[in-house]
Amino acid sequence: MEKIYTSCVAAFYCIVSFLLGLFTKVKNNWLGKPAILLLLFAFSSAAFNDAHADVTITTSPVTAGGVNQGSNNNLIYVAQVAVTTNPVVVNNIQFTLGGTHDGSDLSTVLAYYNSSSPDFAGSSFLGSAVAGFAAPHTYSINVSRSITAGSTGYFIIVANVNSGATDNNTIKINGATNPVVFGFTTSPVVTNNQSDLAGLQTIQAADITVTTSPVTAAGINQGSNNNIIYIAQVAVATNPADVSNVQFTLSGTHDANDLSTVLVYFNSSSPSFAGSSFLGSALASFAAPHTYSINLSRNLPAGSTGYFIIVANVNSGATDNNTVKINGATNPVIFGFATSPNITNTQTDAAGTQTIQASDITLNTSPTASSPFPNGSNNNIVYIAQMSVATMPVLINNIQFTLSGTHDADDLTTVNVYFNGSAPAFAGSSFLGSAVTSFAGPHTYSINISRNMDAGTTGYYVIIVNVDPLATLGNTVTINGAANPVVFGFATSPNITNNQVNNAGLHTLPVTFISVNAQTAAAGVAITWKTANELNIEKYIIERSADGTSFRAIGETMAIGGSNSIEYQFTDRAAFAGKNFYRIRAVNLDGRTELSPTVTFNIDGGTAGISIYPNPVVKNQLLTLSLQNIPRGNYSVRIQNAQGQLLQQQTIVQENGNSVQTIVLANTAAGIYTIEVSNHHQRFVKRFMTK
Repeated sequence: MEKIYTSCVAAFYCIVSFLLGLFTKVKNNWLGKPAILLLLFAFSSAAFNDAHADVTITTSPVTAGGVNQGSNNNLIYVAQVAVTTNPVVVNNIQFTLGGTHDGSDLSTVLAYYNSSSPDFAGSSFLGSAVAGFAAPHTYSINVSRSITAGSTGYFIIVANVNSGATDNNTIKINGATNPVVFGFTTSPVVTNNQSDLAGLQTIQAADITVTTSPVTAAGINQGSNNNIIYIAQVAVATNPADVSNVQFTLSGTHDANDLSTVLVYFNSSSPSFAGSSFLGSALASFAAPHTYSINLSRNLPAGSTGYFIIVANVNSGATDNNTVKINGATNPVIFGFATSPNITNTQTDAAGTQTIQASDITLNTSPTASSPFPNGSNNNIVYIAQMSVATMPVLINNIQFTLSGTHDADDLTTVNVYFNGSAPAFAGSSFLGSAVTSFAGPHTYSINISRNMDAGTTGYYVIIVNVDPLATLGNTVTINGAANPVVFGFATSPNITNNQVNNAGLHTLPVTFISVNAQTAAAGVAITWKTANELNIEKYIIERSADGTSFRAIGETMAIGGSNSIEYQFTDRAAFAGKNFYRIRAVNLDGRTELSPTVTFNIDGGTAGISIYPNPVVKNQLLTLSLQNIPRGNYSVRIQNAQGQLLQQQTIVQENGNSVQTIVLANTAAGIYTIEVSNHHQRFVKRFMTK
């Protein structure tokens, strides 16, 4: 620049000398003198002004430091440019990046301008160049920056560092040996005062140590989630690091159907799942060994330690005793980073084997005594299944059972399932579910329930039925635990030992009184009655009344028992004069009682006839036919509808006196009907209704 300045001055003096000589030659020509003088003044003024565009370049200090892998806008050099006398336009900047960096360390070098301070903050972008060159390398960046006279500005050179840059490689601009060179649109007088004030910038990689946090060997339940398999402790030094991926190999004996998902969580404070945050997951439908790769995003500041927790979700049908494990010694967890840190791997085999566990369940039948179920009664116990749970808890979500016996589709209203955690009883149990029972036996019912049972507990599933008020007497209900054991559905797949037996009694709808008769006997009034389905009846009590309302016991007889027709007889030796009302009270083994229809006998005789009750009669149920003072003989009983169609017919045997017959109506819709009792000598007719 000094040579350029000297040449310009010499040229200036040559031109001035020429103009002065010319002026001397035309001194006698007054018309040419003013023009020459004006030209001399203009040229001298321009030359004077250009010669005084002074630019001074100095180096602003830059502290030596570390530049992180993957970081941008790292300050390398700041050149201070002071302009005096005249403005200038900077159109190019050249600089040499020294140091030890290679062709893969830097991605870009950039030039910025700050008009007020030597800082990147507040600066404006000028231009850039790709930096895929090893040091030393000279970069040339075209820029456009005007600097006014009397002002000072700062040209800031920064570098962007590749994520895979080599740890401890360096970057530097030495302003003494390789000063920054500026190009101008004019030719100012440049004073270069640059020096070696920019410190050495050293590329830094994070120093990371990966160790294994202990995980206790344990059982993991079928259908369970977030079972900890492995914990990797990651300690970060010198520089922060961004974890972008984790790879690990699940070994053991598990098959492709055992696990549903593997997941990665992060805990910044302790090696526990509690308090951790979700990072990523992968489907786990592979048999062991299998390597999983999960992309994630987790920043670890310099000087911090964090825990990457690998958990597994187990399928409900996972195979009992299959295992899951990560061996940190032979197959350590591998982390992927956004940069290329220095990794020290100290992982070991500190994570215990996790063993898939299925619950072990034993089913038994709790004894249930045979008993009658009265019409219209509720909560009659049919069956009790005892369940004992070992090793692991289970969730029961369904129960299936077959109601056998002779009951028809109209006998039961509802079947219900209850649970008792302490005893095989309905009392103290809790409701689980129910189903409508509009089916004849045998029929299989499926009821969805929800009941959790802990490992080491025993509970009782109590199956009860509600009996329709119009149930057919003598029909039966039972569950045979040997032939048709109760089947439970589970949310998991436990090991089931079925010890159910035929231990639940046969339950009969109450004793059927076929007939009750009262007739004259040698010693008084003979009361006879016939029964069917006499199950669990202890005895019969004979009751008498003078007004048909207030009855008292006059005798009793023990029940014979059985399901066939049985006839009993009792003689009343102290009958009232006039009307006597008789009924039979059946006493069950459990203390419950059932009453027969009431029959009337008049000691003084009376008018022959028949009566029926109730009237109206509920369709398809029992009709009680009372015969008063009807002579001995066989009588035909016929039932017809309003159109005269014969619906049913039977023959009854009448002894002398009064009697009550029980007639089962069948296939009768609501309407008006006629009952006729007749033989060759007598005929009695009554009308009744059904509803």
